[in-house]
Amino acid sequence: MKQPIRTRLNTLIEALKLSEIKFATEIGTSSAMISKIINKDVNFGVDIIHKISHRYPEVNINWLLLGVGEMYNQSVTVETAGKTKDLTSIEKPLNSLLKDYQLMLIENPQYIKASTPDQIKALTKILNS
Repeated sequence: MKQPIRTRLNTLIEALKLSEIKFATEIGTSSAMISKIINKDVNFGVDIIHKISHRYPEVNINWLLLGVGEMYNQSVTVETAGKTKDLTSIEKPLNSLLKDYQLMLIENPQYIKASTPDQIKALTKILNS
């Protein structure tokens, strides 16, 4: 059985080696809200998820919300001109943009009709991945 969100949030705070108060300060919310979420299983909104994601981009939001995957995202790096760059912090916003784009295409199929064959092929590949 999967743990409830409040348990995963508490696990995250412990893994970050923070108190509830320090975690709340770090993400820009009240310690009372974090305490209510953890101790009283109070539902929280997208704003809290956004704050966690913004402050800790390495945290796997799928794990936090659904218990799917690992606590932390895998690091995504590229090497250019002999230097390695960590792309983990941009992976989540890019995935979010991709999902928004997919929804836009589903809701507005006329955009697909106006696409070139190469664009349609690329979109099909993305939508099927």
